[in-house]
This record gives sequence, structure tokens and C-alpha cells, in this order.
Amino acid sequence: GDIDATRECVASLGRIATDSPQDEALSAFSHGLGETALLDGLFEQAETQFVRAVELLQGVGAPFERIHSERRFAHTLLLTGRQGEAVEHLVTAHRLARRLKAGPLVGTLAAEVAALGERADRRTRRGSGPDVTNVLTRRETEIIRLVGVGRTNKEIAHELFLSPRTVDMHVQNILTKLDCRSRADATRRASELGLLDHRSRTPVVPGAYRRSDPQPGTA
Repeated sequence: GDIDATRECVASLGRIATDSPQDEALSAFSHGLGETALLDGLFEQAETQFVRAVELLQGVGAPFERIHSERRFAHTLLLTGRQGEAVEHLVTAHRLARRLKAGPLVGTLAAEVAALGERADRRTRRGSGPDVTNVLTRRETEIIRLVGVGRTNKEIAHELFLSPRTVDMHVQNILTKLDCRSRADATRRASELGLLDHRSRTPVVPGAYRRSDPQPGTA
């Protein structure tokens, strides 16, 4: 809440990013710009900056920094009433914290997800073991199914009431988790894993997230 100190920090991060324009430094600068935008009540601008901060860290070994950017992005989404999207980013942050074995942070994130009526340790499929399908969130499962039927990111954003930037980020996360280089590769991999099997899936309700919703891929 200290606006002056925040702006001083962001100015310093800007100088660092200018002197050393590498992804981690640029991400830190974007994160700082997101924080100042929040302080100014500019939520759309804050969202843009946090999205960029997360995107820049996806190819960098800096999971702790990504956790905090995902968490602050989730906070921004909550301020604009987009709870479903916020939960997904908190769940992603929780998963990263578990991989780091950052116990206190895991507990904090789990509590934040629980406060929104969800569980941080939910899985895409039940009883399927520790395979890659368990890594995809519910939203990512919805998106890979739409990618699989040929939807563009813009079309997916319209259908699920998401911003195109958020869909772009989800697609990049899916490619990383499925170890794929392209949407076509991800579609083939998802098909192999049974993620595109719609026989037991209930219809997707755009933008709706309820605790009572069946888990995708289960009866």
C-alpha cells in the first residue's frame, strides 16, 4: 500500500531491465508495473502487466517469482469479478509451490483457494495416478478440447468469456505440460491421453465454475 516506495522500486527495476534486458528482469519490471497499476485502480492495465510477467517467466527457471506473479494476477482478476479465472491461477501457483516444497506458501495458497470455494489439489481426472493428465487444470482441459476441434484463441476467448491474453497463456501452459511444440502436437497428445473423449463429458457452461460441477473426463 506504500505508493511512493512502490514507484521507487519499479523505477529501479526499470533501470535494471534497461541495463540487462533478460526475461527475468523484464518480468520483474512488468510485475512492478502491475502493482503500481493496482494501486492506481487501473485493473485492465494491471492484468496486462501481470500476464506479461508470467509469460516472460515460462521459459526461465524462476518458479518462486512466477508463483508471486500468478498470485497477484489472480488478485487482479478477483477485483474485476472473474473468480473462475482467478482460481485457476491460484491453483497453478499452488502446484508450483508444492514442487518447490515451499510449505508455508503452499498452505497460504491452499487457504486462498479454499476461501473461494475450491480445492487447490483438485485433479483433472480421478484415480488416474500421477500422469500428465493430472497436471491440467479444468480450464486447460476445456481449452485443449476446443483447440482440438479447431477453435482459434480468439474464438475460445469469446466462447468461455475469457480475455484473449488469458487464453494465450493457458495454451502456452498446455504446450509446456504436454511437452509439445505446437497446437497440432498438443491435440494429438491430448487425444492419446483421452482428454478429447467427449462421451462422458457434461457440456461446458462458459465462464461457470461451481463446486458441484462434475470433473471433466469423469462420469
